[in-house]
Amino acid sequence: MGVAIKSRHETVISGDVTPEVNPMLAHRITNRDPKTGRVCPKYDGVECSIADCRGRAAARGWCRDHYKRWWYDGNPEGFHLTFLQKFWSRVDFTNEHWLWVGAKTKGYGCVARDGHRHYAHRIAYEMLVGPIPEGLEIDHLCRTPACIWPEHLEPVSHRENMRRHRELRVA
Repeated sequence: MGVAIKSRHETVISGDVTPEVNPMLAHRITNRDPKTGRVCPKYDGVECSIADCRGRAAARGWCRDHYKRWWYDGNPEGFHLTFLQKFWSRVDFTNEHWLWVGAKTKGYGCVARDGHRHYAHRIAYEMLVGPIPEGLEIDHLCRTPACIWPEHLEPVSHRENMRRHRELRVA
């Protein structure tokens, strides 16, 4: 039975691939990507937690593909969520506020809809109360820009909104 060198870290004995007994490389014996079979130093043998997926766990216990689906759609399983499901999944309902925990611009929640960016508090107001009257903007009565609770929102003119904002700065 001959021993042949397959690579720097492996030897072949009778057709079997056996890792060298090198203490510096001992952790790599089980660290193989199940899809490619290649040695991966970061892979610790944990597979994706999604059923029937043999991918290597990268983040949150999911493989890279499932993690991307969760990041973009809010669901690692890959079922496309409706706009309403995505919208309300980004709201933290507390006793005092409905706080937007998704993307923000200058403290105000932002959401993409039909290829355009909209403020989350305006979308919430229109969904739960009705259309915002022409020429008016939404003022946060609670002075919390991330809040989208319609009870804390009031349509006012731009002049009134700026007056209230100045009062808050002076006080």
